[in-house]
Amino acid sequence: MRRWLRRMAGLCLAAAVMTVCSGCGRMPSYNLSGDGSPSKALAVFLDEVIQGDDVKAKDMVYNYYFSAEKRTNGDDLNSRIMGCLYGSRSYELVGKARRQDSHTALVTVSYTTFDIGKFEEAVTGEALEIVQQREYEGEVFESADDTQPIIDRCKEEQLTHPEAFYTTQRFEIEMISCRGRWMVMMTGDFYKALSGYAV
Repeated sequence: MRRWLRRMAGLCLAAAVMTVCSGCGRMPSYNLSGDGSPSKALAVFLDEVIQGDDVKAKDMVYNYYFSAEKRTNGDDLNSRIMGCLYGSRSYELVGKARRQDSHTALVTVSYTTFDIGKFEEAVTGEALEIVQQREYEGEVFESADDTQPIIDRCKEEQLTHPEAFYTTQRFEIEMISCRGRWMVMMTGDFYKALSGYAV
């Protein structure tokens, strides 16, 4: 039952999903034009992520295709969830870049975002309790159509306190200098954070 409800509570958030189309076996890298500072180059990229400017973000991608839907101002549930994601994003660079050699540096960043995974867990748990209680009272749920209104109500309720789903994590990002530009070498954990933990 929990697995079925979790599937039904899926958020269809294409805007949060970054698609990797490169044949490269490594995680994606972002090509950044900075002013010679790896920290500022990382900040340029993160500013674009926070602003949700997909056109500029695509121009900053180095070795894979970056695509996300534009931010919408609709009042439907998915638009409101994406609004929570965009509204929650913030970062703070921690300390100074630490040069490893002439071509690489490490930059530490503290990144905050609305955690879609946490949100989905809360929605699923609440919906499961309601369905189990109603089944105990004799109600029968035969299809996804029967439970969708419950899931939608649970989403509405959880969205009244989006800050409960904010996650802040610290990442050490490797910056690589190539052809006069600094590039961010993406880690799996940072990649998930940028998507709001939707991937």
